Amino acid sequence: MSVPKYIKELSRFQKRLKLVLLFAILISLIIWIAHIYISNPSNVIIILLYPEIYIFWVALFGYCYLYIKSWKERIYYAENDIYETIAYRSKTSIRSISNVKNVSEKDVKSIIQRLINQEKLFGTIKDDLFISERPMTPICSLCNKDITDRLFMFLCPFCKRPYHKDHIIDYINEYKGQCPNCKRHLELSDIIK
Repeated sequence: MSVPKYIKELSRFQKRLKLVLLFAILISLIIWIAHIYISNPSNVIIILLYPEIYIFWVALFGYCYLYIKSWKERIYYAENDIYETIAYRSKTSIRSISNVKNVSEKDVKSIIQRLINQEKLFGTIKDDLFISERPMTPICSLCNKDITDRLFMFLCPFCKRPYHKDHIIDYINEYKGQCPNCKRHLELSDIIK
């Protein structure tokens, strides 16, 4: 699944800016309340002319923009993670996905239903199970060939990408224990089980 155009991961600068904006919201609000308390204005319009209220609104809008942007990113990655988890299975428990992914069962069901509507998954949701009509054939992300025997398949526990076991073992030995896709640390003992 390729990343949609509306998903742009927050940069380190944007993450720090989000914290600075949250701090600016709190400080400007405290200063504004203190300013009202100290000056005790008789007219309400004067309260709205204090400069700290403008800082508050600008910081609030900036923070909301960055929050919504990161929210879209989290939704996309949750959807992608659930898709990668259930695409190769014939039956999957929604409750177990909910527990493992730390997402509510209602959200898992809605994500699966959206994937069915987009025709990325084919199947139905019955009670607490997603029953696939045609599970996908896993393709090794290193050699791009079908993995015909599931005994020789390894799914990365982080990004859920499928690999031939012998290919991922060679890759891990060569590149110091990283998944080729998500670059997270992998141990040979996890693969050889």
